[in-house]
Amino acid sequence: MSVLRVLIADDEPLANKRLAKLLDTVGEIEIVGQVTNGQDALEAIGRSRPDLAFLDIEMPRLDGFDVVEALGRQNQAETPPLFVFVTAFPDFAARAFDTGAADFLSKPVRFSRLHDAVLRARSALHARDAERRLSELQSELSSLRALQEDSAHMPDLWVRQGKDVIRVDLGEIERVEAEGEYVRLHGEQRSYLQRGPIGTFLEDEAADCFIRVHRSHAVRAERVRAVTRNSWGGSVLEMQSGELVPVGRKFRDRLGKIYATD
Repeated sequence: MSVLRVLIADDEPLANKRLAKLLDTVGEIEIVGQVTNGQDALEAIGRSRPDLAFLDIEMPRLDGFDVVEALGRQNQAETPPLFVFVTAFPDFAARAFDTGAADFLSKPVRFSRLHDAVLRARSALHARDAERRLSELQSELSSLRALQEDSAHMPDLWVRQGKDVIRVDLGEIERVEAEGEYVRLHGEQRSYLQRGPIGTFLEDEAADCFIRVHRSHAVRAERVRAVTRNSWGGSVLEMQSGELVPVGRKFRDRLGKIYATD
C-alpha cells in the first residue's frame, strides 16, 4: 500500500492536532502540511501536492468551499488533491458532496469514520490513476493505429532460394547487410540472399523501410534497441536481436532519424 500524502487545514489548533494523531493511527499516512486558514491551504496545496486534503468548512480568510472554488479557477496543470470536508455543522454535508468532495466528517471526528474516509480516498485515487492511464493510452491510439497500418502495408519481396522463389515479408527483416554482389536480409528466424548491391536494393525495393547507417549496413529504425560506442569511440547500433551494427562516419547524421522513431 502506497503512502498517502495528506494536508490538514483547520483553524482550531486542538482539532488540527487531534486529526493529525488520528491519521497517524490509520497508518501509511504522510502529513505534508498543517495550516490554519484557507489561503495557507491554497499555497500548501501548490507547494506540497498532497493526495488528500482535510478542509475545515469554517476558516478565516477563505473557508473550505472557497479553497476548492479557487483551485477550480486556477485551472492548474497538476491534478488537484481529493478533499474531505470537516465541519461542526452536519447540515453542510449535502453541499459538501455537491462540490465533489470524497467525504465529510463531523466534529468531533471519530476514528472509524476517519478510517472509512481514508479508504474511500484511496479507492478514488486508484480509480483516478486507472482513468489517467486509459486516457494516455487513448491519446496514443491514433499513432498506434498508424504504425499498425504501416506494418500491414509493408511491401513483400520475392527472393530466390535455390531453385525456388519465395515471398519475404520486409516487415520481418531487422537489418540488411552487403555481401559482395549480394545483399543479406536478416530476419527474425533466418536470413536471405538477394542479388545486387545494397544501394540499388535500398533505392528500388525498400526505400522507405530501412535507414542506411554504413556503406555495408542498413537497419529498421524501430528495431534499434540502443545506440552505444565501441572502444574507438565509433557509434554502434544494438538491435533487438542482440546483433551490433557499426555506424559509418559519413552516415552519422542518420542517427537523428533513429532517435526520432518512437
